[in-house]
Amino acid sequence: MADRLLRLPDVQEKLGNMSIPVIYRYMEQGILPRPIKLSTRMAVWKESWLDAFIDSLDSGQELKKNFDGQ
Repeated sequence: MADRLLRLPDVQEKLGNMSIPVIYRYMEQGILPRPIKLSTRMAVWKESWLDAFIDSLDSGQELKKNFDGQ
């Protein structure tokens, strides 16, 4: 099954209405992956990336830099 591509409002919703500044801070820290740029005005995240982030929270791990080099 193919990964769904999520826009920023969908990412916010999936992450419990996380604020945009927090999402960008986590990207800068390597905690969340950077989006795939489809055009100058459109960026998307793979849903599996966000699922992996959520799973790491479920396991009780501290937030770690998992997405360096994305």
